[in-house]
Amino acid sequence: MTREENLLYRKQCPYDAMGDYSVLMENEKNIKAKRNAKKSDAGIRQKIK
Repeated sequence: MTREENLLYRKQCPYDAMGDYSVLMENEKNIKAKRNAKKSDAGIRQKIK
């Protein structure tokens, strides 16, 4: 099973053996949002120069 398949499977399962996945999924969303913000900031800075 590839990493992508594993992540897709995990997202479809509401709970793991230790409890709720929602905390991990929320953390992943925050990380992606921060990356996208950094990319847009870099683009804005280049346009200003």
